[in-house]
Amino acid sequence: ARRPWVVYRHRPGSILRTMDARKCADLADAFGDFAERCRADGVQLGHAARFAVAHQSAKNFIAACRHSAALPPQQFSSSVAGYASGFRRGALLPAWPLVLRYVARGWLWRALRLGAWMWAPALPSALRRRPRNRAAA
Repeated sequence: ARRPWVVYRHRPGSILRTMDARKCADLADAFGDFAERCRADGVQLGHAARFAVAHQSAKNFIAACRHSAALPPQQFSSSVAGYASGFRRGALLPAWPLVLRYVARGWLWRALRLGAWMWAPALPSALRRRPRNRAAA
């Protein structure tokens, strides 16, 4: 049976439980200049490694966007633009080819999430903010 190498325990003081604007920006820009440094150092990564870096960068981007969805619209828009910039700098695949690879693997939900946050960030944010009709329940 497979076992994880690292197990992360969520607890009240956890870094992921206490996200703030700075942590979101750090998460979205985690790979920062990784692509540029690979090119400068002459490192050529294979397809699987490039996909893995782009996929992790996309996961970081989506997480940062999700945590910022409750911000006021102006602040939210500028935050998402910064996160998208961080994704583009660090990912070894642009967003559209990554979405196509997700679809090819059958990862439709991941493709939709990345596409929604990258090209229509107001949509997932609006869906999250929609008030619930408790009287109908």
